[in-house]
Amino acid sequence: MTKPLVIRHHIPLPSAEGRLAVARAQRLLLARAEHPTSPTQPVPEVQVRNEQAEPDTAA
Repeated sequence: MTKPLVIRHHIPLPSAEGRLAVARAQRLLLARAEHPTSPTQPVPEVQVRNEQAEPDTAA
């Protein structure tokens, strides 16, 4: 007798490093949108905030 096939749609939660990478990318895109004349030069303030660890809200 076989067990019925159960398909579980498991979506892994992003790691802290992954969340930081996403936040960093979003801030970089916002900085580029606010300063279209220099798309390769992000705002220095954004670079400083990127290095700070964000609180873990998923747990």
